Amino acid sequence: MSLSSRRSGAGDAAFLVGSQVLASLLLFATGVFVARALGPRGKGFYDIVVGSATLLATVTGLAMPSGVFFRVSRGGVDIRRLMAVSVLVAVAAGALSVSVLWFGGSYRWIGWMLPDSDPRRAAVLIGVVLLAIQAQQLIQAAAKGRGCFRAFAASELLAKGGLAAAAAILLAVGAKAPPAYLAALAASTAVAVIFLISAAGAGPATGGALPLAAMFWYSLPLFLGNIVQFLNYRLDIFLVKNFLGLGAVGTYTVAVWLAQTIWLAPTQLGSLVLRTVAEQGDSAAVLTYVARVNRFCLALSVCLAVVLAVVGTFGITRIFGRGFQGSVVPLLLLLPGVVLFSSTIIFSAYLNGIERQAYTTWVACGSLVITVGANLLLVPRIGVPGAAITSTLSYGASTVATLLIVRRLAPEFTLADFLVPRRSDIAAVVLGLRGAVGRLRVPASAAAEP
Repeated sequence: MSLSSRRSGAGDAAFLVGSQVLASLLLFATGVFVARALGPRGKGFYDIVVGSATLLATVTGLAMPSGVFFRVSRGGVDIRRLMAVSVLVAVAAGALSVSVLWFGGSYRWIGWMLPDSDPRRAAVLIGVVLLAIQAQQLIQAAAKGRGCFRAFAASELLAKGGLAAAAAILLAVGAKAPPAYLAALAASTAVAVIFLISAAGAGPATGGALPLAAMFWYSLPLFLGNIVQFLNYRLDIFLVKNFLGLGAVGTYTVAVWLAQTIWLAPTQLGSLVLRTVAEQGDSAAVLTYVARVNRFCLALSVCLAVVLAVVGTFGITRIFGRGFQGSVVPLLLLLPGVVLFSSTIIFSAYLNGIERQAYTTWVACGSLVITVGANLLLVPRIGVPGAAITSTLSYGASTVATLLIVRRLAPEFTLADFLVPRRSDIAAVVLGLRGAVGRLRVPASAAAEP
């Protein structure tokens, strides 16, 4: 990789990490507002709706965001037509899900996804949130594939800032109904999607192709893996709901949400990794870059985990309310697994970039066995802490398996190359920050000069 490429990549990374720090603060504020307004049971209702909508978006989406991102990264795609099709797909997925839940919600094999005994109300709420989530995933994939990382970051801040503001207003006026907060989530996401369509689709028409078939065939090997990975992330909240009730879900999801804020930076840096590998192919230089990104993410995750452990231990009840005292222990149990899993995010992006998607699917399937077995064993016996222990075991197993696969593909790299931070990593971060700040200071007129 050239020096200019490294500087550009480091600058994009610094920009994305900075925006995700702000996004995490907005998410934190939203979580506090929702928890204080709704309490554990109401927050459990909110989280089950969001969880079900995300699950259905994963099923109906057929992993297409991955194919969109990969093919757009290769170039030659008509971005405007792609975005139009993406919105239509999201609308169709929302309508289909509402229909299935509306007429099938009374059946037990569907009812486990619903938060209460009113399947029709829940069906509409889940469908609306699903539409917004599906459109956001597809449009973000297109924007990031095109390299519009600043527009993506701005849209993320717009979505999360809008939701935080709406939740604060609802709390101030005394709103206690979860549907009001879910409507705010869907509305803020929709506004961010419209902004991103305008920003990423700006400029002259590309005149490129719309390779939907190629996107589908790239995504297909990832489809099962995405579903399995989602179940690894979220199956526990449905099991907690069915064994312990909505109040326990609200208590547990505060811990999960706090712990998983650690993944905000690795997730966005994983997008950079995938785009770099898709553009430049598999080489020692590219894998050296991937190793550096992973070392940075792992070190950052450890630092954030320490902060969260301290804040969680002494501040959860003060921040979220006394009803969330039960979130402290699950948070502490989750943190080790969440830190380890940041490496899985980076290395999975690398494997997907070299079109070894099957490996990530098999890893996810193995982890799901742990997730299902340990949750069924521990949750009925020790409650919410059992779900947290299960997640940490599953995340840790995923990281070990993914790291072994990458080592097998690149035996010339040692474990220390992937895991132990170096002084050069700090220098790269500083260089990226300087580049990002410098570009922000460049006047628009100067930036337009050849």
